[in-house]
Amino acid sequence: MVLHGAPRMTVDLDIMVDLERENILKLWKALEKLTYRPNVPVAAADFADPRKKNEWIDKKGMKVLQFIRLDRPFESVDVFVGDPIGFDGAYSRRKEIEAGDTIIPLISIDDLIYLKKEAARIKDLADIEALDELKKRKMSGE
Repeated sequence: MVLHGAPRMTVDLDIMVDLERENILKLWKALEKLTYRPNVPVAAADFADPRKKNEWIDKKGMKVLQFIRLDRPFESVDVFVGDPIGFDGAYSRRKEIEAGDTIIPLISIDDLIYLKKEAARIKDLADIEALDELKKRKMSGE
């Protein structure tokens, strides 16, 4: 939301990753290095196991696995457990922004709207309105 230019008070980061085992384990290791830990007692091997993840999705309705920093628990990273939109397609539609020397791949506004509709929480519905307005402004050249 914020990186697209929509005003929103948030301190979390949502990450969509190609759910191949090696990618998940690399992400887990990177988050641990940054002192993030899962908010629930889950092992990296379980998160990398498609059967376990499907069980979490089917039995618990889990959509994301949240990682928090113990010293700053208000900062969180949410990692999608499933592939609600298709990683390859979303990646091909991504927007890239620069932050100094770093290129940040950013989900497209349309894909973000789709995910917000899927979540359908009150804050997501408000986000959809803001994203629609932002999209209109960008299309009109503002």
